[in-house]
Amino acid sequence: MNNINEKHRNEWVIGSGVDPEIVLLNVRSLIGLATYDFLLYSDNVPRRNDGRINNRTLKANVHLEDGGYGVNAIDPETGEDILWGQLKPNNPKVTPDGKTRKYEVPPYEPVEAICLKVSRRIGLKVAKKSGLLKEYRERIREQWILTEGITYKEFLRQKDQLFWKWVKENPEVAIAVVEGTKKAGALLSQGVAAISIPGIWNGSPKDDGNPTLLPQLQYLAQPGREVVIVFDQDEKFKTQAAVIAARERLASCFRDACCKVLFLSWETPEKGIDDAIVANGAQWFGEVWENRSNEPASIKITQLEHDLPKWNEKRVCEYLASLYKDRLIYEGITKEWYLYNAEKEGIWDLITKERLEQRLMLELDGLVDKAETISQQIQTAISAVKGSNRDRSQKLELIEQLKAQIPKVSDYKFTFVEAIGKRLSRVLLVNEMSTNSQKGLIPFRNGVLDIETKDLWPHSPTNYLTWCLPYDFNPLASCNPIKQWLLEMMEGTQP
Repeated sequence: MNNINEKHRNEWVIGSGVDPEIVLLNVRSLIGLATYDFLLYSDNVPRRNDGRINNRTLKANVHLEDGGYGVNAIDPETGEDILWGQLKPNNPKVTPDGKTRKYEVPPYEPVEAICLKVSRRIGLKVAKKSGLLKEYRERIREQWILTEGITYKEFLRQKDQLFWKWVKENPEVAIAVVEGTKKAGALLSQGVAAISIPGIWNGSPKDDGNPTLLPQLQYLAQPGREVVIVFDQDEKFKTQAAVIAARERLASCFRDACCKVLFLSWETPEKGIDDAIVANGAQWFGEVWENRSNEPASIKITQLEHDLPKWNEKRVCEYLASLYKDRLIYEGITKEWYLYNAEKEGIWDLITKERLEQRLMLELDGLVDKAETISQQIQTAISAVKGSNRDRSQKLELIEQLKAQIPKVSDYKFTFVEAIGKRLSRVLLVNEMSTNSQKGLIPFRNGVLDIETKDLWPHSPTNYLTWCLPYDFNPLASCNPIKQWLLEMMEGTQP
């Protein structure tokens, strides 16, 4: 749990209607040096010769001394914190043109989207709204069985470490994209899987002139997934124009990924969705969410990215040779297979032909399963296109593009496995192991010792070592047992 003061907590819980569990998992109050450390960590921040931040940069950021609160981004695959985050200073900086900079992000670092940490109880709300309550309950029940010493209620209040990975694996879960972490927290509190971007244009920054989704958004942009863009409703015409343009650019990027893009709007006067939820209540939001709209537009699908090889002997062999580079070799003299790190780190272990074929079958089964998953995602996207309100010609064109990308992978016979193994033996062929092995090296568990230089190097497959001493190398170790034995043999006489 993060440390958060009452002022910051009330801003989120009372001001924006965010569930306290989400606040405690994500928001931390910062003061003094901690504020600088949160924001100015980049190696590119101007520094003095001793490594400290230079005076000019400190002066430009003197407002940070008054503290604020920060929210870190996470890796959605692992749920672990990353350094990047968003800071709201207690004393916001006023720019030379008179504008107040309410939020700040780390300078000299790539912009990230923020997937907030979520408790299992909030995860249940998201799952229920997505029609996956039973599946999510079964998933966390397995975790609960392995947990000891806490009640089920306490267990539900804890962080679901892999929540966003679960969202990725279930394209049925609609995601919302909002500008700001408090808005994302407010929507998550209502059971909507919301991701925050730091500015309306930052969800689809231009890479070499072409807009591209941020990595966290790409991570969740599976074909057929419903993506709801929820930007502020501003009365100023200039702001409205910018919001519309940014919204359409972001929508286009999601459509290129074969997502179903919708937009959320509301009739009440509140500018932000979090303010609107606080003012009008959860029931009101439920009705607004059900009425989210789909605006059709012509789209062109980009090629779906995956690493599936073409399903023939040559291409599958090339794929496996790349996958097992520096991990699998075939010795031409003895006609034997060796696998690196099979049983001991840093060692090439001899494996039988049967074990090799077993490993190849597992890899092929994995490719078949992956192809089936991609095909299902494409079929989900096709169903979404059929159910959209696009005109008939757009639907037909889009469906044809999708069908063309269905992987052509099928089940295989054992003769295919044997053929792959035989071809791999030619691709991964090496001379005799003893000829290739590096001389003057002694392998230990913690590395390889160069006898001549006494340097300890990391293990490497290019050493071609097939044995290892069963203990670590320690240059400070004494040989007392040997000395004692020698003394005993010499009847206690020392030279």
